[in-house]
Amino acid sequence: MKTLFPPKRILVAVDLSKPSLTALEAAKQAARPFGARLELVYVEPPAGEPVGLPSSLDSAAVSTLRRRLRSQRGRWRQTLARLTADCPAGCVRMRWVRGWPAEALPRLAGLRTADLIVTGTHGYTGADRVLFGSIAETIARHARVPVLSVHEDARLDLKAPMLVPHGLRPYADDSMLYGLELSQATGAPITALYVARRDEWEIDASAALGRRLESVFGARAARRVRVLVRRGDPRQEMLREAEEGRYGLVLLSQHLRPFSLDWLLGSTAERLLRRCPVPVLAVPVGAPVILS
Repeated sequence: MKTLFPPKRILVAVDLSKPSLTALEAAKQAARPFGARLELVYVEPPAGEPVGLPSSLDSAAVSTLRRRLRSQRGRWRQTLARLTADCPAGCVRMRWVRGWPAEALPRLAGLRTADLIVTGTHGYTGADRVLFGSIAETIARHARVPVLSVHEDARLDLKAPMLVPHGLRPYADDSMLYGLELSQATGAPITALYVARRDEWEIDASAALGRRLESVFGARAARRVRVLVRRGDPRQEMLREAEEGRYGLVLLSQHLRPFSLDWLLGSTAERLLRRCPVPVLAVPVGAPVILS
């Protein structure tokens, strides 16, 4: 199995909102240890571009709109230049594109301009989520590269312990692979979480997960993983463990089957993206990847 790790090109959308600035800081933290390049993107809704304007607008009005847009872009670039002044020279690129973030970022990454997407999230729930939607969830669901989602009040610590839920299914091996690679590079401890069924003995579940890790990744890699077994509702136990404050990152597998009943996929990933107090790295299952 191969991964896009370590990341060499990191794509992050920055509109200067609090979540996007948190995402920018996380992207910088992810880039520094590996010498990765940052691609900062402002994704402007199509209506914001002076394209297809009503014919009733005179040339003076059109010119005013264009000057305003150029000024807005200039302020954005100046602000980001200040915020990335501590990055190595030549490692930051800024782009201004038209579209919707949930569509534009996966598309840009799909063009091989990045092998990791970093996005901020408000963590909206209930009516707020219906009104505003969740860009982070949509990006993670459709991107073919890993997506790191960071809550606006969180920070990324690559040396802190990592939590990798594993349901003894093949797709969970994808996120575990990234976890092992990251652990080896940063020295961060890694914990595999399995939520046992009611009819399972915890000691049997722990042994089964240990055998799975050893058979897929080898005995040496398996010994680096702490196996943790919990009992209860998988979604609740996963979130409860993440909220304990012991971890700096949660890794899980993501895919394109929104109606799956499997506990590691679909709504589980989206719930963690909204509510998890620590950054979440969603790894696409079966994505075409290249070892950097």
